[in-house]
Amino acid sequence: MLGAIIAGVPDLNVTAEDVFVSADGSRVVGRYRYDGTHTGNLLGYSGTGKPFAMHSIDIWRVEDGKFVEHWDELNTLDVFIQMGAVSPPRQPS
Repeated sequence: MLGAIIAGVPDLNVTAEDVFVSADGSRVVGRYRYDGTHTGNLLGYSGTGKPFAMHSIDIWRVEDGKFVEHWDELNTLDVFIQMGAVSPPRQPS
């Protein structure tokens, strides 16, 4: 997913908001913010020129000083809402 975001958003800026390393060094956790403008093809949606912001949480497992596994949670629904590709969810009445 992130590769598609980078290709469709050439002005993408990534900010590490928090990064933590476990006491034994076997895990790294990061919380990131992505800001950019949707100017290119993003997962089949043509550029809209709309700015967006997205957050992610990434977890890496470290072995012998190398990242060997990675998990992440991306807030992609919010990106599609900001692009206008998806309508915001209706609030319960």
